[in-house]
Amino acid sequence: MKNTEDTNGSREVEPAYFTVDEAGRYTRTSRQFLDKLRHTGGGPEYLRLSPRAIRYEKAALDAWMQARRCSAVADYREVA
Repeated sequence: MKNTEDTNGSREVEPAYFTVDEAGRYTRTSRQFLDKLRHTGGGPEYLRLSPRAIRYEKAALDAWMQARRCSAVADYREVA
């Protein structure tokens, strides 16, 4: 976990692992989108702690998003 300080001086702990909802908020995508990617492939790596407990590492989310960085519309076609 990483400690961060907000503008009021209070400390907030950044989790090492995100739930599906937290990962969706972090990547600004929906839970349904991440669920679909887990079933069809192409999404970020994740941990399955139990059939219903899915976790995402922040580093895995960051790497997945970086891999989709585009500078032109033609770049997007190659990723999709």
